[in-house]
Amino acid sequence: MASTWPSSIVETPQFVWTQSRRWDANRTPFESGYVQTYSRWSTSKETFNMNWNYLSAAGYTALTTHWEERKGGANSFEWTHPVHATTHTVRFVEDSLHVEMIAPLIYSVSLSVEEV
Repeated sequence: MASTWPSSIVETPQFVWTQSRRWDANRTPFESGYVQTYSRWSTSKETFNMNWNYLSAAGYTALTTHWEERKGGANSFEWTHPVHATTHTVRFVEDSLHVEMIAPLIYSVSLSVEEV
């Protein structure tokens, strides 16, 4: 069973946050100038970039624990989009997590997850 995003992170990411969609196409150029292409995936993949400007100590602890349990981007988990309420199987994009303490027990975090 796949892991899920921690419910103890009650803060939603602040807006503006972004998402992008991409296809992974393989391109093979030929000397004649033609290019042969094909898609490696059967569907496009989305990437979600999220920012928390004011993450509580409890949210910080839950996020870092979840990131450690997933071994950065090594393992996937279920994540529910906070606006559209759609569930995606994702993993962390980066193998490092940058956290900034902006006040006592208040953190600023930016991270990205991508569909697997």
